[in-house]
Amino acid sequence: AAFAAALDAFTKIPLDSKAYFEGLPEGIECAREAGDHGMAARLLEVRWRRDGGSAALLGARLEALLRAGDGRGAVALARQQDASFHGAVVAFGRTRGNFGPLMTAGSALLQDGESTAGLWVFELLAEAYPGDVSVLANLALTERYLGRVERAERHYRDALQRAPNTAWVWNHFGLMCKGIGKCDAAADALLRGIAVETTQEEPTIAINLGVLFQRTGNARGRNPVADLAALLRRTPQAPMARRLLLDCWHPRGAAQR
Repeated sequence: AAFAAALDAFTKIPLDSKAYFEGLPEGIECAREAGDHGMAARLLEVRWRRDGGSAALLGARLEALLRAGDGRGAVALARQQDASFHGAVVAFGRTRGNFGPLMTAGSALLQDGESTAGLWVFELLAEAYPGDVSVLANLALTERYLGRVERAERHYRDALQRAPNTAWVWNHFGLMCKGIGKCDAAADALLRGIAVETTQEEPTIAINLGVLFQRTGNARGRNPVADLAALLRRTPQAPMARRLLLDCWHPRGAAQR
């Protein structure tokens, strides 16, 4: 309450006064302590414009924006200042607690069609966390969106070499291979995913293998009926699995439904 009251008092000082600029560092600290990270970000921007940029001040601005829930704003500022303060930007990406929000921001940018910005986020995280499987997989997905298939495949294979028992990465890699017409590689990847899946909580790999078999007849010599039947025993409410099971069991299943 004391910090909030002090912040309220500071914001009532005229913006163009000497007292305002002299009290700016204290106002920033009060905003942080009061949990008003949006205000902290705005005050830090004022200080940036008045005193000029620095690595420390950039780091503080990025942290404030991220804590305020403005992941897009943090990414935009980091990209803008990357050439001048690359070390500070990487340190920001590496800071404990920033990984999750930055992953979320990168994914949101991708979903909104801002692939270049999304790619930048995952490249930053790849530099900050070398070899992290989730970062490599998201980097691969982004490269795929941008049509850079060879780079995407390289990142997927790197992730799978580091974590060969990660079923969801095999699933994503299989879907990419299917999308570019590499049906044998797609079937191999999906079968590997099924082989290493231990939680049995996500039915997507078996369904994706069923879709591949239904559309191309290719499951690398394995009819996925058994996988789909096992899936239905675990999740009997899965309508997609029921339809695929019928189609895989009988090629004319769709006509007989």
